[in-house]
Order: sequence, then C-alpha cells, then structure tokens
Amino acid sequence: MWEESGYEVRAVKLLALYDRNQHGYPPYIFHTYKMIFLCDLLGGSPTTSIETGGAEFYAENEIPPLSTTRVTMQVLTRLFELARHPDWPTEFD
Repeated sequence: MWEESGYEVRAVKLLALYDRNQHGYPPYIFHTYKMIFLCDLLGGSPTTSIETGGAEFYAENEIPPLSTTRVTMQVLTRLFELARHPDWPTEFD
C-alpha cells in the first residue's frame, strides 16, 4: 500500500477472494483473482507514483466514476457490507 498510495497500513482480514470473471467485469485477456483485505490505517499521506495518480478516501455514498476494468460498484457495495461485519467469514468464489 505504501508504495502505491503513500499510506502505511496493517492488513487485519482477508474480506474476499473473487474470481474476476464472476463479478460483472468487462472481458479481459487474462483470468485473475482479486484478493481484498480489510486494513487498519497506521499513517502516511497520499502520494502519486508511476502507477497511481494519487489516493483518496470516499464515503460509500460518494464513490466517483469507476474504472470498471479494476472494480465495479457491485463489488464495492459488497465490500462495504463485509467491512461493516468483520466477524463474517471471508467470501470465496
């Protein structure tokens, strides 16, 4: 996270392991799985890198337009729900 965003975090739980092909993403040449972790923010500040134009936090009801090849609103909605219930089991496809 630090290299990509400038934030230092500690992963506390694997929320989901998703098969990209099962969640409404546009077709892609490679078959991939997405691992999504719930993290505690330890410090840092937003930075840019060769791979990112910066990092920002958004409330669930203020999500800007998405790059749907990377993440869909369907997935984000589910992840917010999983984050609200860390006692729930990790989701797997």
